[in-house]
Amino acid sequence: MEKKKNNNIEFNFSWFAIIIAIIIMAFVTTVLIFLYLKYDINILDFTGLHQNL
Repeated sequence: MEKKKNNNIEFNFSWFAIIIAIIIMAFVTTVLIFLYLKYDINILDFTGLHQNL
C-alpha cells in the first residue's frame, strides 16, 4: 500500500514537471514573439535562411 502511494506521488510529480516545462516553453515563445513585434527582428537573419543578397 505504501509502495503504491509512493509510485502515485512520483507519477504526479512527473506530470507536474511536464506541465511546468510546457508553461516555460510557452512563456519563452511569447517573449520571442513580443521582441519580434516590438523591435522588428528579422528571424531569417538568425536562422541563415536568407539567400537573396
